[in-house]
Amino acid sequence: MSLVSFSGEVVQLIGQITLPTTLGTGSPARTVNLTYLVVGARSVHNVILGRPGMCAFGIISSTIHGSLKFPTEACIATLHSESTICVAEIRQSEGNGAQPPALLTEEWAIHPDFPEQKIVIGAQLPERTKRLRSINLKLNPKKCSFGLEEGKFYGVWITQSGIQAHPDKVQAVVSMQPPKTVKEIQSLNGKLVVLHHFISKAADRTIPFMNVLKKSTGETVTVYLSASHFAISAVLVVHRNQAQIPVYYVSRVLKDYETRYPIIEKLALVLVHASRRLRRYFQAFNIEVQTNLQIQQIIRKPEVSGRLTKWAIELSAFDITYRTRGPVKGQVVADFLTEVFAEESTKEKPVLSKVWNLYTDGASSKEEAGVGLILIDPEGIEYTYALRFEFKTSNNETEYEALLAGLQTAAKAGASSVLAHVDSLLVANQVNGEYEAREENMIRYLNQVNSLMATFDSCKIVHIPRSKNKKADALSKLASVTFCHSSKEVLVETLQALAISLGEAVMSITVQEKSWITPIFDYLENGKLPEDKAHARKIKVKALHYQVHDGKLYRKTFLGPLLRCLTL
Repeated sequence: MSLVSFSGEVVQLIGQITLPTTLGTGSPARTVNLTYLVVGARSVHNVILGRPGMCAFGIISSTIHGSLKFPTEACIATLHSESTICVAEIRQSEGNGAQPPALLTEEWAIHPDFPEQKIVIGAQLPERTKRLRSINLKLNPKKCSFGLEEGKFYGVWITQSGIQAHPDKVQAVVSMQPPKTVKEIQSLNGKLVVLHHFISKAADRTIPFMNVLKKSTGETVTVYLSASHFAISAVLVVHRNQAQIPVYYVSRVLKDYETRYPIIEKLALVLVHASRRLRRYFQAFNIEVQTNLQIQQIIRKPEVSGRLTKWAIELSAFDITYRTRGPVKGQVVADFLTEVFAEESTKEKPVLSKVWNLYTDGASSKEEAGVGLILIDPEGIEYTYALRFEFKTSNNETEYEALLAGLQTAAKAGASSVLAHVDSLLVANQVNGEYEAREENMIRYLNQVNSLMATFDSCKIVHIPRSKNKKADALSKLASVTFCHSSKEVLVETLQALAISLGEAVMSITVQEKSWITPIFDYLENGKLPEDKAHARKIKVKALHYQVHDGKLYRKTFLGPLLRCLTL
């Protein structure tokens, strides 16, 4: 017979032997005859107790607490693994007046070369180990020291009252002259770190030294920003030997919706992009942003919202100062990178050469409403157009009517690429998807605009201030404005109804006189059933899934809307 270990090693048995085995000492002890297998192997253990032996003693083990419990005639005994001597803790049963035995103690020499220096194991340590055991905390014997003499020990001073700071280290800090250089501040800071265990609020007291080190070692890095219609870029520059030395640069192509950002928001975007790509530089150095636009005003405004608030919170983690741009040395690099990416973007996405520009504006009052249109062809020829409404509209409806009329006019003129300029921020943002249309009439207007824009090869809606849309505004009010083609007349047309009130294309539904709906509808509405009993029973079963509402048949769904029943 042989034994196979977990590693696959085969060990041959020498024989078997039965021995009386005793667990515990004194009264809380128990003896059981166990049969052991004898093998010839090198091991630090003389006896290994397996599961059959544990069952014979009735042992319950706890790996977490490192202990064994087993029943005896007097009590429940516990064996712990913290000590080389197994000490039994007795849990007295009710009515038993036996006293627990005294704790065993043993003297150990601290070092073989000094046998007179001894430590008593079991005198006061059981109380400490019991407290540690209660919170499930164990000590590493290789890192624990007991019975130490007074004096220096690993950089601290051992006394009868406890552990104190080393007097030499304290004196070194006291006798130190006030620091005058960065190296001396670093030396003082290192000495205070060694004594931080013995200093109250050491972190708060050393903050001034850390701030001085940060200011003295931090070098100012200048950031130049640049943005075009298609790309953004940033360049990091340091000033050394009266020269600007480029350190790093980042650039990327703007996404479609980012190309519609104002130029000042594009510069804020490139600053955020640079802080993400070059976070280590922004954290280690003082950043100085030089630009002619007041980026800090839009970032630090308390009323900003949306993406600007997100960018402001992200940039607040860095030490950034904003200054007006001085010499154009580093700015040239940023502009060059932007031009390169802009050229690449135009190659990837060529812009149509024949772009028609459309300017629209609407005016609404209690008495009347009207819109003005200016359509400019690729050659620069202007076409003016005015519409007068005989119905009442709101300001937003008037702006949508102007945009729809302008797009329809551009389509009739044969334009394939249109760039529409509107001074209504609501209309521009709703069409571009930044605002959500909630009112029913706004949703219908938006759907018509999107349908009309889809007929062009390229169509974009941009927002412009009212000051740049004076001609269309004047047309909408039918006021006299000097035009470059004043010899031409202004065409005026009268509209009779809203654009969204026109009939929309709806799929026509023709209801046959009799269909599969008829028997179910007659049963639910009038209680009529076919004369055939089998067919009538099928109608009753099917009718459970349907209901009639406003004279129309609907099919029920589980946790969903009613479905309208149609015929082919």
